[in-house]
Amino acid sequence: MKIKTFFTIIILFLLPGVVCFGAEDEQKDISQIPLAVALEPDFAFESALEGDEVIHDFIIQNKGTAELKIERVQTG
Repeated sequence: MKIKTFFTIIILFLLPGVVCFGAEDEQKDISQIPLAVALEPDFAFESALEGDEVIHDFIIQNKGTAELKIERVQTG
């Protein structure tokens, strides 16, 4: 019975420290975030036949203070 009580007390003291220590690593410095801004977010394409290739370059700028990584670009 004393062993169970001892381990329970140890766990109760260690658990909050582990949770707080882990949460500190997950928090990001909000001043160091990327911010993607499209200079022209909308574009009206002219009519095209099915199968025709239509091209338009969207310019994206990083207005944030951290590196901006653009991954998995998809058409809509």
